[in-house]
Amino acid sequence: MTTERIRIRAFRSAIDRESTVRYVVGHARVLENIGVYLALGMDYSWCTDPRSVVVVAEHAYFGVVGGVRLDIARPGSPLAMERLLFSMDPAIRASLSLLEPLGNAEICGLWNSDHMAGRGIPSLLTAAALSIAPTLGLHSVVSLSASYSTKYLANCGFEFMTNLGREGSFEFPIPGIHSNAMLNTDLCGLIKARPDQRQRILSLRTAPAQWRTESPKGRSLEVEYALMEAIDADQPIYRWLAEERLRQSA
Repeated sequence: MTTERIRIRAFRSAIDRESTVRYVVGHARVLENIGVYLALGMDYSWCTDPRSVVVVAEHAYFGVVGGVRLDIARPGSPLAMERLLFSMDPAIRASLSLLEPLGNAEICGLWNSDHMAGRGIPSLLTAAALSIAPTLGLHSVVSLSASYSTKYLANCGFEFMTNLGREGSFEFPIPGIHSNAMLNTDLCGLIKARPDQRQRILSLRTAPAQWRTESPKGRSLEVEYALMEAIDADQPIYRWLAEERLRQSA
């Protein structure tokens, strides 16, 4: 049986607008299917932010089959999780403001289509996004994740923000669905990440363009990673990685 292939690609939302639209449409369709689109009151201002990064999984036949994004915090523009949770727990504003000066972002908008369900696409997308986070000048990443997707973040070293809600948990966005406020402040070391996910992230960090045979759910996928387009080459960590690659090839 032929191994299926996908490409996981990162880009700036404001630059590749066509791909951004495909990501938005796919995400909206998933949210509508589970009945939460209207409850979330979607804000698309991030689409024109030159710092926002989108990571998509692309299939030759089905097109965009999944995605996630990194929204980078900036003064005067609250992250989505602050906007959504403030009325339930105003303490979220102070918690996020403490993280902002060192470089903070929210990983959000994670979805995958029915065409690739059960293949572990969300796990691969999360790893890809976190692999480039330090090159964007980020010290921390937060997330508001539905309970069914919390495992993807926990496997990458995220922990509950227990000072918020009920030990980090909220009944959101509709009754009967719980979401969790989570935080990772160890983007470089990833000491608390699951070993296989840590290895994947560090591999992508040193080689953002590569092919890997992945099997996060036991079924093999041939994955082309193309993450360079979103990387900020002026960040010290990226300059160090580039110099390290040159030394290794010498």
